[in-house]
Amino acid sequence: MSEHDKTPASRLADVFIYAPIGLATEVLETFPRLVNRGRERVRFVRLVGQVAVAKGQQKIASVYEHVFEPGAPAATESDEPAPNVAMPDVEDDDVEQPIVVRHLRSAYDLDEAALLAIPDYDSLAASQVVPRLAGLTPDELEAVRAYEAAHRARRTILGRVAQLQQSA
Repeated sequence: MSEHDKTPASRLADVFIYAPIGLATEVLETFPRLVNRGRERVRFVRLVGQVAVAKGQQKIASVYEHVFEPGAPAATESDEPAPNVAMPDVEDDDVEQPIVVRHLRSAYDLDEAALLAIPDYDSLAASQVVPRLAGLTPDELEAVRAYEAAHRARRTILGRVAQLQQSA
């Protein structure tokens, strides 16, 4: 009997009787396999998490040794580089910097450009920098302005920063 030849009552029986029975048997057959797949994924994620935590603990231990044990060697070149994180732009004369900020600046030999909110700032043309300025916070804009004024002094960048600072 084709699908078009079925009566409404047989169609209702398909939907409300036979389909649920078929679904239940399918679930019973595939349930153990789904449970095993779920367990495997949880084990894998747990393993990845444990590896990440262990690597993080090693990194923190090396930073701790260097900060709190002055005779310890600094981070080596084989260590992973520090992430491009905007650090507080504080002059030593203004406020005492937290020891971790001072350490990260010296241990990773971070220059001012690495502290800017725009990654690879020094390698970008002014036409690439200007569109990115609109998304910066006032503090980040000021950091870009100070850095640009002290280094390349590109008028297009300095002008756009001034416009954005006035409108803020």
